[in-house]
Amino acid sequence: MYPHAGFLFSSPDDGLADEYESALPVSFPYFGVGASEGNPPELSLSADTGAGAAFGLGSEYVYLPRGYVSKERFSGSSTYKGASIESLRIDPGIYTTALPNDIVVLIVSSHPSATDPGSVPDGDSDSGAGGESDPDPLPNAVDNGAFESTLSPWKFYTNGKGDASIVSPGFDGSASAALVVVSATGSNTQLFQNGLSLEPNTEYSLSFAAYSNSGRNVRVSLGKHSSPYTNYGLNRVVVDLTTGWKVHTLTFTTGNFSSSVSDGRLFFWFASDARSGDRYFIDEVTLSPKSL
Repeated sequence: MYPHAGFLFSSPDDGLADEYESALPVSFPYFGVGASEGNPPELSLSADTGAGAAFGLGSEYVYLPRGYVSKERFSGSSTYKGASIESLRIDPGIYTTALPNDIVVLIVSSHPSATDPGSVPDGDSDSGAGGESDPDPLPNAVDNGAFESTLSPWKFYTNGKGDASIVSPGFDGSASAALVVVSATGSNTQLFQNGLSLEPNTEYSLSFAAYSNSGRNVRVSLGKHSSPYTNYGLNRVVVDLTTGWKVHTLTFTTGNFSSSVSDGRLFFWFASDARSGDRYFIDEVTLSPKSL
């Protein structure tokens, strides 16, 4: 594998696979240096042994087992004897790349160590210092911010070409995330949720995890759902995305209304930055007042 180039290939000893060329690059995002030590270092990491089916992807090529039939299940493995994630110089995380009709997910993870019984506190696990209960979490103005099993009540609109759906897994191993695919750019492309209840002149925190396959940005707005589309606190704020999951937090104060409203719309705006072929992944959206 070449982690720095997003190339991964798992194979048995014979390494035989059918090669398919994609119209678009299909490499994973960068998932580590991956270079062995030495002068100069070797950029390719070669497994000691392999078993099962040969498969992989990188650059614009997809490799599948010889004679593969669509929707067949297969598995394969490569073993790096005496190695660890640290010694292979690859970065733990969840990495996703999109094929024309599918999503491929790479999970880089160490096996967690067993919990030290001596480190578990006595008493109620919900208790804080002095035995007091932890405070209840602040309300989330957004419904289904984790995109669990469905996109609803989120909606997608574009006057170009594209669509939105959910894919698995999501951020940090969650069940799913929202995927926005921009097939052709337009002047108005957004993923939004309306009907949000908001308090006036209140400090809020908006948090979400996101990335795009190109690393291009997204913009975020919070305003009135209908005309005159009053700005309620965020107006196309630029969020600097990368090609890997990252949590973003924006703190702001609501404005331009004097009493509680229930007509807020939070939307992720893609029209200013996206290009044809871009794919955006969004998960774990929360919009909460900083305090009550």
